[in-house]
Amino acid sequence: MGRARSAFLAARTEFPPMRVLFTPYSARSHVYNMAPLAWALATAGHEVRLSCHPDETEWVQAAGLTAVPVGRELRVAELMRRPEVLDGIHHDIAEDRPERLTHDYVHGVFQWYTEALFRNVTDEDTMDELAAFARWWRPDLVVWDPLNLSGPVAARVAGAAHARLLFGLDFGARMRRVFHDLSRQRPPRARHDPLGEWLAATLARHGHPFDEEIVLGQWSIDPMPSRMRFPEDLTYVPVRYVPFNGPGPLPPWLHHDPGRPRVCLTLGLSGRELFGEDGIAITDLLAGMADLDVEVVATLDARQLTDVRALPDNVRVIDFVPLRALLPTCAAVIHHGGATTYGTAVAAGVPQLVVYTKVWDKAAVAQDVARHGAGLAVDVDVVTVADVRDGVRRLVTEDSFAAGARHLRQQLLAAPAPSDIVPTLERLTARHRPT
Repeated sequence: MGRARSAFLAARTEFPPMRVLFTPYSARSHVYNMAPLAWALATAGHEVRLSCHPDETEWVQAAGLTAVPVGRELRVAELMRRPEVLDGIHHDIAEDRPERLTHDYVHGVFQWYTEALFRNVTDEDTMDELAAFARWWRPDLVVWDPLNLSGPVAARVAGAAHARLLFGLDFGARMRRVFHDLSRQRPPRARHDPLGEWLAATLARHGHPFDEEIVLGQWSIDPMPSRMRFPEDLTYVPVRYVPFNGPGPLPPWLHHDPGRPRVCLTLGLSGRELFGEDGIAITDLLAGMADLDVEVVATLDARQLTDVRALPDNVRVIDFVPLRALLPTCAAVIHHGGATTYGTAVAAGVPQLVVYTKVWDKAAVAQDVARHGAGLAVDVDVVTVADVRDGVRRLVTEDSFAAGARHLRQQLLAAPAPSDIVPTLERLTARHRPT
């Protein structure tokens, strides 16, 4: 036993403690997506910080982590509702139909992301303040959200290794490849890269060059199932999705058997916090379950209930309860297809009715659930009250859906936990950090 413990300690001290800086996108769900890996690195003995805008420090603190405020107050919900943001959101980065993927379309995608999103979320002051902090703190590794490009810039300035932590399918890498393939078909003078040119100007202020590592990372940490990964020529480190939906007290009724199947209705935090809308008629969802012998727990806030004149008798509304605690008590969950909600449902082994919107990877998530017999998928543009009623009835009465959900859970548990990939991150950091 003594020799085994000595060998373990020797393996764990192969690399000295690192300083690791996380840079999430400015949304609560994106901060929470980073928390399990940040905890894993911290409990392995590494020093961890999370950067954020000053008005977002409470999210970092709620995750039990140390915040580094940079830049101005962002008020990201107000930003995402500006006309120039909403007007261009039809440039879908998840588009995969060949006939739509023209140079003008793909260029428009990166033009919108650069001008409407990146330049606002990571403006010049935010970039410069984070770079100054990184230059002073000297992180060894920067782990960044694909929607927050201050991370790789800070890494380059500080001489740190850096990696993306994905929050869903890697549409950014796929669309970037398509963009470069199309650009190479044009004369050099006709090539224009909105994202690359903006990042090049940003890096030039700090005396560093631009390259594609700034967009795609030196490697990528991927919590999505490997079966859904695009065949891009990049280094991916798979990691198990570990649900963290934020802190909150558990209501007493949660620990009691409701005497009938419990069904959760949740539309996620991002839609209601960022866009102020859900894209789904909540009245129809509730009406579809009104005459079923189920207990519906709907995690909805007052705004989402504005158009609901009367709640069905079998519906219990609560503004927030951690899904990781609620879903294991449920026989089914209805949701919008968000990757974190999907991952939490898979981790709980719960059948899913995905009423998906066509944003980012929601359609792909819905198709994965249906393909594996773990639930049903319905397009929000065609869903009816009857679809909801029939879907929920089937999920709680047909054993095949529970079996499919258990199968997806087993696949998730086969992936390495965040603590398991810490040695891999240490090795990759040592390999990629400039000497």
